[in-house]
Amino acid sequence: MKNGGILALALLLQPSASFAAKEPIRLKPSSKWIADYQDQGCRLLREFGEGEDKATLVMSRYAPGDRFNLILAGKGFKRSTGGSVELQFGPTEAQQKVDFFAGNLGSSPAMLTTSSMLLAPRPERPDDYDPKNYKAPSPIGAEREKAVTYLQIGRPLQTPILLELGKMDRPMAAMNACVDNLVASWGIDVEKHKSLTRSATPTSNPGNWLTTKDYPIAMLSQGQPALVEFRLDVDPSGGVSGCQIQATTRPKAFDDAVCVALMRRAKFTPALDAEGNPLKSYWKSRVRFQLP
Repeated sequence: MKNGGILALALLLQPSASFAAKEPIRLKPSSKWIADYQDQGCRLLREFGEGEDKATLVMSRYAPGDRFNLILAGKGFKRSTGGSVELQFGPTEAQQKVDFFAGNLGSSPAMLTTSSMLLAPRPERPDDYDPKNYKAPSPIGAEREKAVTYLQIGRPLQTPILLELGKMDRPMAAMNACVDNLVASWGIDVEKHKSLTRSATPTSNPGNWLTTKDYPIAMLSQGQPALVEFRLDVDPSGGVSGCQIQATTRPKAFDDAVCVALMRRAKFTPALDAEGNPLKSYWKSRVRFQLP
């Protein structure tokens, strides 16, 4: 499990040759942007195209920041297995390759990203990376969001699909406002969290908090994979006071397995405000259950 947090550097590149090989299927919006305010997250939805070409884009965010989860749904995204997909939020951001697995959105086949992503590719860590001294790149910001007007989806699609998004600054601003309200509903001081001197930090490797023994037996026998988005409430002493499932792709057995294990094993160094005082905070991540 990884807790995302490194933001992308500005990369103003032209579309790659793989997108130039075939002219994409261009889909215009067939609905307005819809802001879906949920109990544990915020979503942006929009539909594109008509009939057999109809596609749905869903961007979900579960905490402040630039990162989001992406779902692409429609007959054009039907896949029997997962893998990686080439995406470009154009025309200004570079192509990136993102892992996904095959699933459904309602009755429509869908491609679901297996980890949170950005409008731009994740920057590579420098050779002299030092976690104590490394400064994350600046947030993407409204100007870069405004410059993005489409999403192009390439391989493994035989023919690329281009979704005409329109300028993305206002939709992303709406999601940011939703997330601020969401965090406040958790009992978190939103303003103090904008100037933390330290975030809630795991005292041990989060990758060891869940093991193969935590995989629900009933699901194991059926060979069912799952993605579970979760949040841990961290009190001012660093203890875990609660576990919330923010999104899941499978039955409740997965949710129970995640929270039971995390409440037992997760420990933190508490978050500190601008004055260095500990305060109530949170830590969030995503776990993927999958058989070898």
